[in-house]
Formats: sequence, C-alpha cells, structure tokens
Amino acid sequence: MTIRRQSGFTLLEIMMVIAILGILAGTAVPVYQTWQLRARGSEAKVMIKQILDAQITYYLDKNKFFPDNNTYIVYSDGRTDPSGPDVLDSIKRDLNVDIATGHHLDFTLKGVNIEGIESFQLDINSDNPNLDLFAGGAGISATLDKTGQITYNYF
Repeated sequence: MTIRRQSGFTLLEIMMVIAILGILAGTAVPVYQTWQLRARGSEAKVMIKQILDAQITYYLDKNKFFPDNNTYIVYSDGRTDPSGPDVLDSIKRDLNVDIATGHHLDFTLKGVNIEGIESFQLDINSDNPNLDLFAGGAGISATLDKTGQITYNYF
C-alpha cells in the first residue's frame, strides 16, 4: 500500500502569510502617506520660488505686482476665483508660470498696488486642511514688497 501525500499549504501556513502581509501593509501605509506629504511640501517650495521670481521680473518690467489690486485663487481641481478659464491663462501669460492642477495644492495670489503700498502675497496650502505640509502648518505664505524683501510664514 502506497501512501499518497497531499500537496498544498496548511491552514497554519496560510494564516502566517496573511499575518506577515498585514504587518507589512500596516507599516507601509504611514510611510507612504509621509512620503506624499513631503512630495507636496517640496512642490509647494518649488512653486513659491518660481512665482516669487516671476513676480520680481514682472515688477521690474511693469512697476507693479500681478494681479493688479486683485486676488486670484487657483484650487487643486482647476477651479479659480474669480471663476473663469482666463485666470490660469493670465498667470501663465503675465508671469510665465504654469500652475499645475490636480496636485493637491491650492494657490492664492494677491497683488496690492496702491500709492505707497505695493506688495504681493502668495499662499500655498494643501487642499486637505487636516494634512500639514510642513512642520509649521498646512501651508506656506510669502509676502514680497517693492524693495524685494520676502517674508515667509507657515500657517
């Protein structure tokens, strides 16, 4: 009489594999979320530098900040305030900066051009207010005055 062995895995082996996969997934998810936040924070830093450099060039050329006594808000999903497709086109045309949408960042550009008071304020923050992009808060703000002085704040 020959004894035939069954091939396959035992229940204990399958449970061990599932437990190990659960532990790996449990440690991978927080690492991935941290990586996402760091990537968004890095993108915000790059964008703030690009927009401020473009504002300095714009001011030196036109002797005023963009947008002239107005506030433009660009949301991560592509909506703008004031609404309309011309806001993104205007930013691209006048500042030569392309603000990418769909990257989980909201942008607020505010130009003040009143006699004696000329400044530009840029706010970049996460589209999710519960996620802090930086150790100091969910967003970064930069103010540029007509002398070229830049002040950064986290909020």
